[in-house]
Amino acid sequence: MQTKKFTKFFLQSGASLIEVLVATTVVALVLTSIAASMTMSLKTSSESKYRSFANFYSQEAMEFFKRERVKMGWADFQATLLSFSPNICLMDLPADLLDIASFSSSCEGKDEEFVNNEFTRTVSIRSEAADKIVLTVTVNWYDGNDQKELSLDGVFKEY
Repeated sequence: MQTKKFTKFFLQSGASLIEVLVATTVVALVLTSIAASMTMSLKTSSESKYRSFANFYSQEAMEFFKRERVKMGWADFQATLLSFSPNICLMDLPADLLDIASFSSSCEGKDEEFVNNEFTRTVSIRSEAADKIVLTVTVNWYDGNDQKELSLDGVFKEY
């Protein structure tokens, strides 16, 4: 009789132990998936923030060139742009287009001069026709060990 009670108690305790192990496993899986989704969310948020800044810097440079085109007129704007190197490292925006002549053609080795300490901005100039210039503003930044890039094209024509 005593053995039956012990066996019944042991089986009930074993079932409880299995239930506790299953419940603990389920809770661990849920917490792990929540932690993974939070980590992914933070990474995506950070990447979105940097992409937004890069977009701002590329738009800022494009607006500078639009302003200079209106201010100078097409002929002077075109002649000035075509007198420059086809690639310009544009860390800071100059006061006017003529000041760009002193800028370097490459952002290589200018790590200490990043725009906002994290981004490089390069402008590529292409003349596709007598009355058409295409400017490509490329903003680069590092996200961890990966280099990211955002490019924006602007077509300037005589009107």
